[in-house]
Amino acid sequence: MKVLEINDAPLNSGVGTVAKILYEAVRDSYSLQLLNLKFKEGNYEKGVTINMMKFGDSININRLFAATLGKVDLDKYDYDIVHTADAMVPLFLNKRPDFVTVLHLNPLQGNDFYNLRTRYATKIAVKRAAKWSTLLVLSNFTKDLIRRYISLDAPVHVVYPYSNFNITQTTKLKLDARNSLGILEDAKVIIAVGTSMVYKNFKILYNAIRGKDFYVLRIGGNKQVEMENLGWDVPEQVHFLGAGDIPDSKVLQAYLASDVLVFTSLDEGFGLPLVEAMSIGLPVIGNRCTTVPEIVGDAGILIKDPYSGSEISSALQLVFSNLETYAEKSRERRKMFDKKIFVQRMKEIYEFKT
Repeated sequence: MKVLEINDAPLNSGVGTVAKILYEAVRDSYSLQLLNLKFKEGNYEKGVTINMMKFGDSININRLFAATLGKVDLDKYDYDIVHTADAMVPLFLNKRPDFVTVLHLNPLQGNDFYNLRTRYATKIAVKRAAKWSTLLVLSNFTKDLIRRYISLDAPVHVVYPYSNFNITQTTKLKLDARNSLGILEDAKVIIAVGTSMVYKNFKILYNAIRGKDFYVLRIGGNKQVEMENLGWDVPEQVHFLGAGDIPDSKVLQAYLASDVLVFTSLDEGFGLPLVEAMSIGLPVIGNRCTTVPEIVGDAGILIKDPYSGSEISSALQLVFSNLETYAEKSRERRKMFDKKIFVQRMKEIYEFKT
């Protein structure tokens, strides 16, 4: 079977990361081609990606306008199945895809992170995709949102992504990673992963650790953006290791050097950093909102008030008093997010369709 996967997002974004996971998981089972798209002078070109971040919260409506200017001609490609990594991609194609992954429907919940145009565009795109294609989502939370806001009766398949970090943290690995990063062996190290966007809510973590003896590794963010654009007061103990240009090997090193992941996001379609942390046996703390409770389960600590720095402080104190207990919970929970399960699930979905 020949599968054509089409992605229109940077490969270091949420959509792009899911596209990479799908590609890496099923390429051994199928003849798989990954087609990345870029908008340029009304046409789309193979092999590069759109810089979504520059569009901000108007990304969906901008992409809708772009869809009227040029279409990808699928007749040029040899395939049995077309699978798009996002609900907007079908708007760019001259034929309907067989499968569409919907990362999230959070704009439809009416929070302040998305404007009305984005909410409307998201609903129209998903409704249109559902009419002609089989939908895949990354959580039951998103599946429930589709039922609630799209009034869809067609099947929606839930497939949990996995982490490529096939290693378990040990004391030696932790110390080696800390020595490589120049971190003291007895430091209390927190890792925080995510872009410098307001809904990632890192300012609550910063307030919680300010003036305390924590060492924070920030992956995916930009200190200048957070201080100047978002107005966050970033403490000196927060150390930024890079954004989209950071290699996976360095990301893994940062996880191995850490004691706990703190995931403060208010708006997630999945929350891959939680799975990455649990995959190496790292304790996790996250907010009790969107997909986070579904991903974490009882393996970590869930914060009831996502704007409470004091709750994060209490959670950190509890974790550092019971590191091995929470590490074991993470090691048990990671079994849900296994590559073999993902591959088997995709085979079942693809082959049922054909």
